[in-house]
Amino acid sequence: RFRLKSLAQQGGSIRTLAEKTDNIQPNDGFMIRVTDEGRLLFQIRRAGGTVFTKETATSTIAVDTVYEVWITYANSGNAIKIYVNNIDKSLTDGTLQDWHGDLTDEDLSIFRRGFGSDNGYVYGDLYDFMIMREKVVSSTEVSRHYTNKWTIANIPFGQVMIANYWCTYDETPGLG
Repeated sequence: RFRLKSLAQQGGSIRTLAEKTDNIQPNDGFMIRVTDEGRLLFQIRRAGGTVFTKETATSTIAVDTVYEVWITYANSGNAIKIYVNNIDKSLTDGTLQDWHGDLTDEDLSIFRRGFGSDNGYVYGDLYDFMIMREKVVSSTEVSRHYTNKWTIANIPFGQVMIANYWCTYDETPGLG
């Protein structure tokens, strides 16, 4: 979940929500960006350099609005899905994007481009972020998370966690 305060390009670069590469080529990596037209753009490079890029329609993202976004990628068929607030968005082929400037940096960059890039930072709020490796989340699981805000399990809103309460596990000597 995030909220952006600006969609305008920064120094000629579109805003980057997340970016990660694995090596100097890069052979594998991904990026999630938001264009100044409000398109969500997802690019993944895998299997030694094959690139897949998809994007949503214009005006998918607007400023000062909280969005819950899920992006899934399945190796079989190279299927990409983008969900925005529990809606499976129609996608078109996206424009190929350049990776960050210093490809020796393999760190995950969130709300900014990777090192070696001076522009494309996000002005906004990040509420939570997660990557699920080895799992393609289903539309049902996306819906569950959108409903309860914490988990992809089938638990109603308000029953996932107890706020303002803590408890630790400890065995008390002499009791049992």
